Amino acid sequence: MFQPGEKITFLHESGFGIVTEIISATQVKIRDDFGFEQVYFVRDLVKIHGSMEDNDYNPGPKEDEQPKTRSNYSVQKDRSSAEAKDYWELDLHIESLTDNHRGMSNFEIMKTQMSEFKRFLSKARANGIQKVVVIHGVGEGVLKNEIRNYLAQQEFLEFYDASYLEYGKGATEIRLYLQR
Repeated sequence: MFQPGEKITFLHESGFGIVTEIISATQVKIRDDFGFEQVYFVRDLVKIHGSMEDNDYNPGPKEDEQPKTRSNYSVQKDRSSAEAKDYWELDLHIESLTDNHRGMSNFEIMKTQMSEFKRFLSKARANGIQKVVVIHGVGEGVLKNEIRNYLAQQEFLEFYDASYLEYGKGATEIRLYLQR
């Protein structure tokens, strides 16, 4: 989930921003790199931690307000090696992906989750991200199996259970390799 003051990038457009306010569990207000504020769905944002230098981004004039935020996409720091690397994290719980999932069939929910997963994986590849963690939850394992069946058909990657200490049994870690 996002917090006020966090740096973000957009999933479906270029540019950067800073979270200025949490509107709801699914929407936040962002001040973009031109200084404009606009409300976005959290499903369309990616949290950035440590991958941008402070001088790479100027969010425009600062306000005296303390903002509040949340999100289902985030970029984390991998502290497993001496040389920390950024990785992206995606929360596929349906509550994080849509404002209202009531009335959706299980098939529609799965289709939405898989579509978001595929879009996110493509964006991670396009941005040269080498590690992605997908939070699919435990449940009956249907989404996990669907994700892993899809990944098994892909090239230039490997996948396995994500850290049990961080995610329990509900996440898959994916290592992406450069395509030649």
